[in-house]
Amino acid sequence: AKYSKPIDETTVSLSENNGTHAKGGVKFTGEIAGAWLLAAKVNDGWVIVQDGNGTVSCETIEPFNFPPAMVPECVDNNGSLITR
Repeated sequence: AKYSKPIDETTVSLSENNGTHAKGGVKFTGEIAGAWLLAAKVNDGWVIVQDGNGTVSCETIEPFNFPPAMVPECVDNNGSLITR
């Protein structure tokens, strides 16, 4: 839904899921490369908190309380790498 792509043209692979937080990758049919993704369970569903090919934003993930073991580093608003 986030990218208006048909579900049958979307491949999601999860490398970790603890029931409230998940990380993995997403790829669309016909594209050479995919992207990483971070998702969190909110109420009764899951939301993609952040995805892409670059760095993880501390500001974006902070409200979702991702475990440091799942997201050990992020970048703050000043572009500094933060070890969590």
